[in-house]
Amino acid sequence: EFYIRKSIGLKDSLELPAISPYGELSPLYVLAGINIKSGKPDEAIKLLLSEIREFEQLNTRRLIIKENKLLAEAYKAAGMYKESQLTLAEVLRLQEALDKEKDAAKAVSFDIEKKMQTADLDITRLKAQDENNKKSRYYLYGISVLLGLFATTLAFAIYNKQKSNSRLTEKNNEI
Repeated sequence: EFYIRKSIGLKDSLELPAISPYGELSPLYVLAGINIKSGKPDEAIKLLLSEIREFEQLNTRRLIIKENKLLAEAYKAAGMYKESQLTLAEVLRLQEALDKEKDAAKAVSFDIEKKMQTADLDITRLKAQDENNKKSRYYLYGISVLLGLFATTLAFAIYNKQKSNSRLTEKNNEI
């Protein structure tokens, strides 16, 4: 208990946040648990209520649920059964709200995953279409080159034919 009170003093003096990337700092929860087990539920209730207020300001429902469960246990130990039931009802309400948010997040995540898969299929389809377009373009270039060669060969043949015809005409005229 001494060390827990010392950690509470350090938390307050250094103004450490209750929640950090390294974890949660809730020494009052531990001290309240010790107080419940040592038969001091009234002190545990005061400690838990102050820490619950701090967590409500931070909007950390998961920690509030944990604190409220211990608070219900403290109320029960103090003989305050109605408050214990109300606190457990609050725990259930918060847990249901968290579960609904998790389900909604899963649905959103599923929708995002589905959209990503559709986008991946579209990308794959576009890549295949681009590949086909490249092949078609290469075939078109090849056909164009062949037609150009054919036209050049034909023009050369016609030129040679005309040249030989003109020579023959000259020879015929000579004869």
